[in-house]
Amino acid sequence: MFLNSMACWGRLSADAWDGLFDAAVIKSGFNSENAHILDGQIQHWTEVILPSIPLLPPDQPAETAQMRQHVLVYTRLGLLRLYIYRQFMLSLKYDGERGRICGDLAVDLVQRVREHGAETSPLHSFRFHMATTLGSALLILSTLCVRDLAPIGLQDNWKAYADSFMEALEMIRNFSQHTNVARRILSDFRQIVPVIIQVFDQQRNGQKFPQHIAPADIRDFFPYGLLDFAQQPGGGGAFSIDMDSMQDSEVWDFEGCEREGKYGVPWI
Repeated sequence: MFLNSMACWGRLSADAWDGLFDAAVIKSGFNSENAHILDGQIQHWTEVILPSIPLLPPDQPAETAQMRQHVLVYTRLGLLRLYIYRQFMLSLKYDGERGRICGDLAVDLVQRVREHGAETSPLHSFRFHMATTLGSALLILSTLCVRDLAPIGLQDNWKAYADSFMEALEMIRNFSQHTNVARRILSDFRQIVPVIIQVFDQQRNGQKFPQHIAPADIRDFFPYGLLDFAQQPGGGGAFSIDMDSMQDSEVWDFEGCEREGKYGVPWI
């Protein structure tokens, strides 16, 4: 069973690389049909193959490291599926099927991180992963919160998306007290969050989706709207690093931060 699982993992890794990260794919963009095929492969691995691998001990309480590993594996696969559809979602022209898939994935990611949301103080790499996972979920949820979902049949899901958005935002704010990459994420969302909060205020008052709130250039407000991260607008000026605080931060955390008008290692 283990060797068969490793063979399945090898095939999935090769397909993911060829379908997502190959230079030709990045240059030309994702083929819609291939995207659905690859998403189905990752979903099959997550729901069928992965449960057969004993990430957690069946006969005794799991240790903290094992619980973190379990969450990391599942969230990484979820993030990979989101990556497939990210450009579709950021275009704000997604259909109901893609919106539902990505919305469900983003809500699930927030729920999985929630179980470890209190782990903000001890220095460990898992905290970095939690923050970046929340950032990716927040990005997808943002695309679902600034568009009228009624025309694509997702209006009944709006509250779940809004609640997850606010929960993810609150956890990132908590992480930002200890983690530089979380502060970076908050800075990257500084334009879109006020717009979404205005939308929430209107819809919670029972009004129809407020089309007038979202500006015409709303897509420019999203972080990582371009595949070429170096060309992402908004870098520099709004976020600075307190070097005195670095003594309480991970080494890799520093590399994830924005510096002198440039973006560091992408958190997406």
